[in-house]
Formats: sequence, structure tokens, C-alpha cells
Amino acid sequence: MEIEDRVVESMRREVERSKGWMTFLGVIVIIGGILGVLAGIALLIAGMVGATALGGGALSGVSIFYLIIAGISIWMGVVLIQAGSRGKNFVSSNDPHYLAQMLSKLRLYFLITGVIIIVSIVLSIVFAAVGGISALGGYSSIHIY
Repeated sequence: MEIEDRVVESMRREVERSKGWMTFLGVIVIIGGILGVLAGIALLIAGMVGATALGGGALSGVSIFYLIIAGISIWMGVVLIQAGSRGKNFVSSNDPHYLAQMLSKLRLYFLITGVIIIVSIVLSIVFAAVGGISALGGYSSIHIY
């Protein structure tokens, strides 16, 4: 029983040291998401205002992208704050269910982050390929004698 008590105490100390950072980062991520929403709305308005003269359709598409990314950021921040809250509950009560809930929230946060990274890599490869093909297509009219 002594070993289990030491392990639980060690986990409690680590959670105590981490819970504040989870909450802090959650708040920072939410603030970034709110700024993204504001940027998305500004781009949407700019797209509507300049729709005829400046090709506002492209700006509207970019604004929707910003709003989606901002929404995901806000969600991720909320998940981190929830993880920090569950950690606080675990520290104060030593109830392992709160530890399991905290770890579940952290798993969700890292799952979302992983999916975003994978999608970003795939889109980067696609855009690089399209850009490369477009660039090579421009050279097809050059004749080498």
C-alpha cells in the first residue's frame, strides 16, 4: 500500500504543478481564437464591400477558413481549461475519477492538435504540388532552340 500512496502523491504533485499551465494556455488559445473570429469577420465584411471591384469571393472564402480555424481554437482552449479544472478537482479531493477526466480532456486536446497537423501537412503538399505544376505550366510556351 505504501508504493501506491507514493505513486498517487507523485501524480497529485505533478497535476498540481500542471493545472495552472493548462488553464493559462487555454485562456491564451481562446484569446487567439477570438482574434481569429474578429479577423474572419473583418475579411468577410471586406469581401462583401469589395465584391465587385476586388474579387470579394476570394476574401469570403478566406474569411470562412479563418472562422473555422478560430472556432477550433476556441474549442481547444475550452478543452484545456476543462482539463485544468479536472486537475484542480483531483488535487483537492484525491478522487482518481477527476484524474481520468483530466487525462481524457488532454487526450482530446492532443487528438485535435494531431488532426490539425496532419491536415496542414496534406494541404501544404497539395498546394506545393499545384503551385509547382502551375509554375511548370508557364514554361511550356518557352522554346529552347
